[in-house]
Amino acid sequence: MRVTGRRIIVGLALLAVMCIAPLPVDADWAEGVDAFQKRDYRTAITEFDTVIERAPDYAGAYYMKGRSQRALGQTSQALASLRQAVELDGSNALYRVALGEGLLQTGKYAEAYSTLKPVSLNQVDARTRSSFALLFANAATKTNRSDEAARILSQQIQTDGRNPKLHRALGVAYDASGNDGRAYSSFRRAFELDSTDKSSAREAIRTAITAGRRSQGSADKKRYYTEAGSIAERLVGIEATFDHHLLAGESWLGAKEYSRALGWFDKARQQNPKNALVYFYRGQCNSSLNRLDRAAEEFQEALKAGPTQRLRGQIYNNLGYVYDKQQKYDDAIRIYRELGNQQKVQQMVTKKEQQANNRAADAERARFRQQVNALRQQIQELEKLGESEEVKMLREQLTELEKALREL
Repeated sequence: MRVTGRRIIVGLALLAVMCIAPLPVDADWAEGVDAFQKRDYRTAITEFDTVIERAPDYAGAYYMKGRSQRALGQTSQALASLRQAVELDGSNALYRVALGEGLLQTGKYAEAYSTLKPVSLNQVDARTRSSFALLFANAATKTNRSDEAARILSQQIQTDGRNPKLHRALGVAYDASGNDGRAYSSFRRAFELDSTDKSSAREAIRTAITAGRRSQGSADKKRYYTEAGSIAERLVGIEATFDHHLLAGESWLGAKEYSRALGWFDKARQQNPKNALVYFYRGQCNSSLNRLDRAAEEFQEALKAGPTQRLRGQIYNNLGYVYDKQQKYDDAIRIYRELGNQQKVQQMVTKKEQQANNRAADAERARFRQQVNALRQQIQELEKLGESEEVKMLREQLTELEKALREL
């Protein structure tokens, strides 16, 4: 989650002007504040410098100067001014929040966290507590303290529960800690509160798929994938892109709704007919539906589409499985050799040998059956002629042949 400064701190700039205690009867301070409010930031900096010259220990002037410098894009100078304000008055939450926000924007995550950590929600104006919670959560998550991020966001959600940004940030925190189920619930809630938030929808689908993949129970697995599919279909309704169609198909594939998944992959293929992943997923659907010939064709198309090395390996594995099911062991051996899977190669060689042995045994059984049938017919003809001695001899031979047939 990236929290931009202007969205998080814009209200604090005006609050700062009201909350900072000005120097007694100081015209330069008043003129600086007036210039700042009029967005004449260069004049504001000049006035606040004059204040600093006369009162070098006045933290408020450094703060306002830093705010003005930042508005002009003077990032390093602004950070220096804000650091000075915090050094002079570290108990002022406004100074810490402004510095922390600037540090986050410049990628100084560790310093941002240490700057914001001493500030509690109660120290921040009620109107900007959600903004502060988002800011601190960003710093905490960026420094591998996702538990702290989740804690402050959960606390603020108690009073601002319909704020989709808080739920989205909570999803980011849970995702960073590997809690896929909670991450999914938070992203889903963010999307429910803001149905235009495509990013939260995509994150909800992604974490639901991950949670489903990792679930041990079939019921939980089915639930996560099914809910991911429902959200993906809503997302397609908002923006019918290739990626969104692909997400819908992937979700229903995980839910084992193979025909439904194929419908979405068909739409994705129409938008991007040369995407290897689409053919790979279509191959998996057809394989699961026992349409083995069609599955093999889809996997071959996936290979022609130029897949990544990782995807190529997955395609080979699936194609080898299909050839195995079709008892096309020579093709399976070739595929597994290209994949470099010697264990599978040996398994296919063994199956091929067993297949050959079975065919030989089938041929031998067929030959014996022909002999048995011919002997039975000969016995019947001799019985009609009354050749009892010869019939007796042939029946003994028939008994031996039938015994041999049963033992094959």
